[in-house]
Amino acid sequence: NNEAAVDTKKNRLRLMQVSEETERSFGDGDANEGEGGRKGCQISGRSREGGSFWSGDEDKILMDNHKELGSKWSDYMTLLPGRTSEAIMKRWRRLRLVQKDDVADCVGRRIGIWWKNDCCYFFGTVVEYNKATCRHKVAYDDGTDQWLDLRKGTKTKFIWLKDGSGSENKTSKTTDNKIIIGSLADLIQKNYLPSDALLETEYKGKTYQARLDCTSSDLVLIHDRLRYFESPSRWAVSCFRSSNPTKKSVNGWRYVRYKGKSLEDIRSDCLSQIQRDQNHLSEEKIACASESDKVDELQIKGN
Repeated sequence: NNEAAVDTKKNRLRLMQVSEETERSFGDGDANEGEGGRKGCQISGRSREGGSFWSGDEDKILMDNHKELGSKWSDYMTLLPGRTSEAIMKRWRRLRLVQKDDVADCVGRRIGIWWKNDCCYFFGTVVEYNKATCRHKVAYDDGTDQWLDLRKGTKTKFIWLKDGSGSENKTSKTTDNKIIIGSLADLIQKNYLPSDALLETEYKGKTYQARLDCTSSDLVLIHDRLRYFESPSRWAVSCFRSSNPTKKSVNGWRYVRYKGKSLEDIRSDCLSQIQRDQNHLSEEKIACASESDKVDELQIKGN
């Protein structure tokens, strides 16, 4: 199942590359969004603005002369033959956006890229940044690579990974004095699940296993070899689809187990324990208040 998912991912990357090369051959503009819900792979080392690709030399001329010429875009046309004032303005804004985001500092960081069709993250490392195209090269752990736009406001969905292990868990939510345990991070924080718990699920006689992963800065993920899922339900439906491709949804909290116990039952036990603790604290407060009242009465009588 995992090998098939990786092979499918590689095939999609190849199709993105062929599609983009075809578009550039016929001059149809920038690469379209990829099948996986992200920008397609960037083959060229140049970016396109105003109908033709910009070279690194043109970008340097634009940046070097902006202090002198400012926003007089028509004055740049003599320095950049073939470029219109509108194209020059758009290119400058694009380059400024890159500088403000400071995305070049991402090189060397670990990252998880969301693949929409697979409903999971694939992890990799940012290995290179192309200033002209405003894109980063991500080398995935499965051996493939891809050029992506990681700036704010783009359609690329990703998460940054921490250098060490451990989870930055959020505390449980409370609404109208009701406690809500809504994530795996809550169960880890309450010590009902270890941070590397081995999870299991079964379907049509097959057993699937995966471990919790806390290397993300924001999420507790389920690690199934090279794939990383956001929730028990996403992982469970992916496993079930290997035997039944028409399967659309699964209640992962009910069907995913830890040491033979479903996550739904573990969550219920956690909620019950929290409720008992709250009741015990309330009883202690009442007892303390009554003792305080008795002391006050004795002091009054003594006086």
